[in-house]
Amino acid sequence: MYSDIDEHVIVERDCEATLIPFGNKITLKKGEEGHITQALGGSYTVMIRGNLVRIEGADADAIGKIPEVQPWLEETETDGRANEKAIWEAMKTCYDPEIPVNVVDLGLIYSCKLLDNGKSGSDVEVKMTLTMADIQQTLDAIREEFSIFSDPRDKYVYLVDLAKYTAGLSNEERVEENRIHGCTSQAWIVKELSNSKYSFRTDSDAMIVKGLLSLIERSFNGHTKAEILNVDGGQFLESVGLGRAISSQRTNGFSSAIHKIQTELVD
Repeated sequence: MYSDIDEHVIVERDCEATLIPFGNKITLKKGEEGHITQALGGSYTVMIRGNLVRIEGADADAIGKIPEVQPWLEETETDGRANEKAIWEAMKTCYDPEIPVNVVDLGLIYSCKLLDNGKSGSDVEVKMTLTMADIQQTLDAIREEFSIFSDPRDKYVYLVDLAKYTAGLSNEERVEENRIHGCTSQAWIVKELSNSKYSFRTDSDAMIVKGLLSLIERSFNGHTKAEILNVDGGQFLESVGLGRAISSQRTNGFSSAIHKIQTELVD
């Protein structure tokens, strides 16, 4: 869930909040007034006392909203270990405070591994960066990920895995205006613009294509028009190590997606 709003609220009970960007915990007092500036991933960003604070979804009732329980909170394996999909979904509720894009789609998360801690539980190892990489750095990181697979079939499997963690689009967004023409499968892309930075959401009825399109989201989201236009769309797949692994039809379709972005969506 994302919305960019300006709604006046009155704190209805004392509640804990997190000061942005410092991370300090503070207590908001009943009767204080503020403005909701964003609703992100079930939580709320509120301007109050001249500062931005984050109120978790569980405390939404303190500002007159309905508390949200994120479905991933209940996703665990039967033996009590963590669920990797749930972890990725949890990380998607963490947003850049300036643009409506979560840290996963921004490409800030490099990897997530579950490690058995021997105590009927799991340790989670996440590799990430706190600063957004430029597009070339992201392409290099993607190339490194695919370089561990010598068999093209393994690269296809990885693309399908990436597709599983891509939210996709609603039926209302799967319309002709958002279609990517030139793809052998049906595919769509929509844009959002905030503070001169673009973000894209994509979808396809074919899992491999959906996985390929997720690479566009990861590479372009959070970047400016000039940065996006500077990318050679015809060399994108080659630059991430997929040039010889992907069929010519899919390569042409992928280039059509880049072309749509560069000539229609950001032009």
